[in-house]
Amino acid sequence: MRGISNIIAALGLIAVAMVAVVVGFTIISQYLSQALKPRYDLSISYAKLVFITANENAGGATYATFKGEIGVANPSASAQLRVCILTAKPTQSGEFESTVIQESCVSLTADSGYNVYSFIIRVPDTALEEIGCDETTAKMMCPHTRGWHFIIYDSGNTPIATVKPVYIIP
Repeated sequence: MRGISNIIAALGLIAVAMVAVVVGFTIISQYLSQALKPRYDLSISYAKLVFITANENAGGATYATFKGEIGVANPSASAQLRVCILTAKPTQSGEFESTVIQESCVSLTADSGYNVYSFIIRVPDTALEEIGCDETTAKMMCPHTRGWHFIIYDSGNTPIATVKPVYIIP
């Protein structure tokens, strides 16, 4: 009788050990497959900003107009993006803080694959005056002197990239 109970106890321990091995293997294999599987995210590989004019009148307001371009590598389905200008704004203490010019934001749809998108950016004179670019020469040089960058947001308004564009004055 004692021999049979020892055999049953041994078989029970073997069954528990086998279940533990299977569960452990499953957990480890799922972790490794997630850790080793590459994730491809949307990325911005190219950015250009071209000065067009310092005095465009539209709807009774004066704008500085620029042409922007970004190269988007999108390995997934099409995505809605919003491109804005990130600039340095002087503070009362004489230092600078980064700020987004909300009036400069442009929406676009990034298709899958690699594509270059062009868009027109109109920055109102009021926004340029706030960052210290109020003369015609200052408007032309503002992207350089204030360190303009493109900040790209996804459809959830989460920043996904900040890119310094190549700035061209024709």
